[in-house]
Amino acid sequence: MDKTSGYILSIVGIVGVVALAVLLLNGASTGDTNLAGYAVVIGSCTDSDGGSTDYTTQGTASGTWYKTSKTSSWTDSCKDSTNLYEYYCRTDGTVYKKTISCATVGLGYGCSSGACVASSSSSSTSSTSSSTSSTSSTSSSLPDLIITGINLVTLNKTNGNMTVNFTIKNQGTGDVPSSSTSSLFRPSLQVSYLDTYGSSLSVLNYGYFRNYPQSLSSGSSITIKVISDPISSDVITAIASGSSYSFDLSLNADAGTSPYVITESDETNNGYTQTVTLTSANLVS
Repeated sequence: MDKTSGYILSIVGIVGVVALAVLLLNGASTGDTNLAGYAVVIGSCTDSDGGSTDYTTQGTASGTWYKTSKTSSWTDSCKDSTNLYEYYCRTDGTVYKKTISCATVGLGYGCSSGACVASSSSSSTSSTSSSTSSTSSTSSSLPDLIITGINLVTLNKTNGNMTVNFTIKNQGTGDVPSSSTSSLFRPSLQVSYLDTYGSSLSVLNYGYFRNYPQSLSSGSSITIKVISDPISSDVITAIASGSSYSFDLSLNADAGTSPYVITESDETNNGYTQTVTLTSANLVS
């Protein structure tokens, strides 16, 4: 080999080392290897959507859950219409989950099918002034149901049912009319949580105003309760043994369909979400 060939090979080798160093430093800067559009592999953990910062692509992280020795696969999912559960590989090679507000991705972004996506354009505003006036006049006489807060959460240690007490307020200018049906209001409760093995679980239940007035006047509030299906028994046991557990609660003040539905001036503000942490003090018999 002559001197010229040797110099060329040396230069090629140096360029390769520099390129590899740049790639590794890019991943190390955030604590994870984040390559959007490519699968990330850290130890025995793999993430199909490029790591912990690709929120616009639904991915699946496979490996060992960070809290336990359970090995499985977890796919990115929506906590609700605005927040994303992002599963990814930590630098120690285990699977972890974090909650991301899609609003941080961009203006108008929401969560759909396990990814942050741009919301559809708003409906046309080209209606005439006369029709707009008519709509405003009609809307102003309608009720508007919102949930103002959660008052109490208990967990039955015998049957596993979670009971959530919360308050609904009619902030509209119109009254909720009485009805001949057995229950006009139909609120809902969805409970999402991780069991002791790291698996995502969710239960959805509907409640009724069976024991409450069937009308709600403008400005009035009422406190009701919804009882969920049983929570996983291993979680109940863990809480009874002194552990604390977090649950994501998603409530809807008016989740029914005809005839169990209220016509409101604003149909977009019925939802309410809150994360609660339960301990043995929340257990009841």
